[in-house]
Amino acid sequence: MADLESKSTADECKNVVVVEQMQSECNHCEARFKSQIECLQKEIEEHVKTIVDLKKENEELRLALKQFEETKKTVATISSKAKRSEDSPMDDSPFLITIQNRMQDPILGFRKRAHLDSRSDENESPTTFGLPFRRPDSQRTPLSFQNKRYRLFTTNMNAMNIAAGGSKSESTIRTPESELNIMKAVQKADQDSNLIGDFTKPYALPLVHNSKHEDLKTISAETLAAVIRGEFRDQIFEYSIIDCRYPYEYEGGHIKGAKNIYLREHICEEFFNENKLSVDNGKRSVIIFHCEFSSERAPTMYRFLRSKDREVNTYPNLFHPEVYLLHGGYKSFYEKFKELCDPQQYLPMSSSDHKHLLRAFKSKSKSWTCERKAEIVASNCDSLQKQLP
Repeated sequence: MADLESKSTADECKNVVVVEQMQSECNHCEARFKSQIECLQKEIEEHVKTIVDLKKENEELRLALKQFEETKKTVATISSKAKRSEDSPMDDSPFLITIQNRMQDPILGFRKRAHLDSRSDENESPTTFGLPFRRPDSQRTPLSFQNKRYRLFTTNMNAMNIAAGGSKSESTIRTPESELNIMKAVQKADQDSNLIGDFTKPYALPLVHNSKHEDLKTISAETLAAVIRGEFRDQIFEYSIIDCRYPYEYEGGHIKGAKNIYLREHICEEFFNENKLSVDNGKRSVIIFHCEFSSERAPTMYRFLRSKDREVNTYPNLFHPEVYLLHGGYKSFYEKFKELCDPQQYLPMSSSDHKHLLRAFKSKSKSWTCERKAEIVASNCDSLQKQLP
């Protein structure tokens, strides 16, 4: 009997120990789950905050787009009114009674302007040249003043692509001498496609074929490495490497000496700042653009720089005539010349750890582009309204 009681007591002790162990495990699991729940709650709060910020940015972008559409409609309306004013058969002139008289009147026998085919490369030349000629002496009529107003309107329309704040460095009125210089530049470009943007000399660096961006002058990773090592110091006075990737990509690894510029406004600040523009001293200063693959962002910046340079100069003069694109981008350069990168790493744009930054920078780039377009259109609308009667 005593043995049975002793055995029962031992079993009860074992059960108590087991229960205590299970209770301890439950408490441990509960603490762990609470910790995980707190972490998840923090992540949810961060995601909610990100969503709120994105909604706010989207709303700002939507308003900018709305403003852009409204200004676009205004431009279309003004253009339509100007065209109707030019084409209208109504005229109060005492000298021109009917439409038939207008068509037969020698005053209107002006020679059409000569047109040159537009070029599709980055050295784009003006598509219209006003060849000099002497108009027949004639009596001025209200119609002649109307034609003058239309020419002013047309000239202003051709300037619609000029960014806000940009201005020609010289008079926009072309003289026979300036038109002759333009024609000579176009002829040089036709004869030799490897001349720099102002057609004064050949490119200093060896070029490679770029099937996707045939209009942009492209160099290989090997050539850029040679430039960094000083192998072209006899031909090149200075060079600028522009990394068009987003900041987190740049910080994750970039070419030594490269500058991180991913917004167009920063391109203007860097290369068209009045204090930074230097007088041509005959020495070569080159610019080399690249992004991750040199497929989209870098070519866009390259073309924007050349477009702005054309706007603020009289063709074919340029502040930055020698510009290159790095073939294959940072990825290709890193794979071949890791020792010329700092830090020696490569962070892809689509890195899973930086998706929130990617969304933020993409949104910022699109928002800036939209706002910039709206400002340009609005500015030119005001100019058009001032030109019209």
